[in-house]
Amino acid sequence: MLNRGRCTAMHTTDRTSRGFAKTGDWPAAVEAYSGAAAAATGDLEGARHKALHNLGVAQLYSNQFDEARRTLQQAYALGQDDSTLGQLEMVAQRETELAALQQRSERMHATPGR
Repeated sequence: MLNRGRCTAMHTTDRTSRGFAKTGDWPAAVEAYSGAAAAATGDLEGARHKALHNLGVAQLYSNQFDEARRTLQQAYALGQDDSTLGQLEMVAQRETELAALQQRSERMHATPGR
């Protein structure tokens, strides 16, 4: 039987998490989505895929690439949707972009006369 109290708490946590994500507070979103994913057990197991997917996205935008990859792989194992696959591809893309930006920044700061 579905526990209404747990459903309401899960809905409230999801709404709060989305608020953090919409405002770009990715560390707070990671924390909130982590709680939602942990709470999605038993009669709420169906919500676990969504919570893990959203947690993985928040980790991605927090530059927590290894964690994002693991979390999104867990989400994909549960839901196997194209959106989660797309986010997994985004992890690799953002990781590569960040490394290139860091290398460029290091070269610029190492340039004599700067």
